[in-house]
Formats: sequence, structure tokens, C-alpha cells
Amino acid sequence: MELESRAIEVLEGIGIRRGQTVLDFGCGSGTYTIPAAKIVGEQGRVYALDKDNEVLDELMQRAESTDLKNIERMGTSGEIKEDSL
Repeated sequence: MELESRAIEVLEGIGIRRGQTVLDFGCGSGTYTIPAAKIVGEQGRVYALDKDNEVLDELMQRAESTDLKNIERMGTSGEIKEDSL
């Protein structure tokens, strides 16, 4: 819980507030995703983006176990498409 408390402090310090939409780019297993979801609340949304499907699975299990429904999983290959440059 100490890590989560620190993450909440950092996120609030950079201006994350209730009702916002947040992208956690390279979210891993959710060190900042879960706290961000708690801050933005039910009116907000957190997009969790990572290329590792296993850590995304872990994150979504953690979200479900804490009854957070405002996190949306986003998988990626991590590759940059030439035509988008």
C-alpha cells in the first residue's frame, strides 16, 4: 500500500483529477494505472497500454479484484507502422 499511496501523491501532484481521461503508456502491471483509476473515479477513464499481454492480464485481474471498472486495456505490438510516419 505504501507504493500505491506514493503513486497517488505523484499523480495528484501532476494534476490528475476526478473525471479525467488518462493514458498510462507502458503501464506494466499497473503501478500507476490502479491509483489513477481510483483518482479519476467512475466518471473518469484510464487507458492501460502495454505490449506485454501477460502484464495486462495481471493488471485487469487486479482491477477486477478491487472492483475498478474504469480501466480499459489496450494491447499493442510495440511496432511503429511506416505508413503512419
